[in-house]
Amino acid sequence: GSREHDTAFHLAMERTQRVTAVDEVVGVDLSRHNFPKGLPVRLAARLKRRGIAFVGISSLMGYPDRGPHQAGQSFPDPASGLLASSHALVGLWWRGRSGGGLQFDNEQIRSAIAFIGPEFVRYARYGEVTPRLGCRSERYAPQNAYRASGFDRWVAISVENTEQWLALLGVIGRPDLDRPALRTLDGRRKAHDEIDSAIDAWTYRRPAKVAARDLQAAGVPAFPAIDARDVAEEVYFWDTGVLRNIDGEPLTGSLFQLSRTPTAVYRNVPDVGEHNAEVLRSVGYTDAEIASLLERGIIADRPTL
Repeated sequence: GSREHDTAFHLAMERTQRVTAVDEVVGVDLSRHNFPKGLPVRLAARLKRRGIAFVGISSLMGYPDRGPHQAGQSFPDPASGLLASSHALVGLWWRGRSGGGLQFDNEQIRSAIAFIGPEFVRYARYGEVTPRLGCRSERYAPQNAYRASGFDRWVAISVENTEQWLALLGVIGRPDLDRPALRTLDGRRKAHDEIDSAIDAWTYRRPAKVAARDLQAAGVPAFPAIDARDVAEEVYFWDTGVLRNIDGEPLTGSLFQLSRTPTAVYRNVPDVGEHNAEVLRSVGYTDAEIASLLERGIIADRPTL
């Protein structure tokens, strides 16, 4: 069940995002909030972490024989920011054209509806609900993430046309799959399980990067699934300052670089409670009092959850 402090936390977040910023010079009023203003606050608090489910995005994520998945990324957040930027530009344009101001009500949920635009039109026009496809596609086949050699290594492959399909068969050494029915998208989609097994048997014996390289060389869209291991080993990120080594600890640096005012990271991430004693001494606590607070669990020097 929900805890009361969770509710208070999300209500606080909601309030901070509903602050209206008014520029009296240009006359543009932007009001940003997450859910419809008439929605009960307790319901809005509980939906705060479920915005993508509220607009139907979660219903598209997952596998056909399983329930929907919650996305790791909150798609409505950047969509709402982009929409607010567009509103501001329109307001400035209108101010310059007419001399008057505009007010925009930027509701995050409304902006997120754009992510399921095609699915909504499909239902409205044909009465069809778009199914969950996992990594597969209705437009390309075969398309999936295939196991590669090594622990939790994968390579993504997506065949867009017959030419790429024939090239794929040549790379994986399966000319027996060059059947007339499989030269069509519909035929390959119907035989997707069989095709996946053939591809998987080939990729499973190869490193993901090697499999992707060989497929790309033949004109087949493919790419290794990158994880934190690959990011840490990528020289480009270190050379450009996206990753930096601070006191022996790899950290993310700035995502952008400025020539006249270069960004810098001066220290690593502090450990849990690393500065407890320093801060408490600065406000008058003795070492004995600090030790007592630690012993009673009032402060901590390690995660407590």
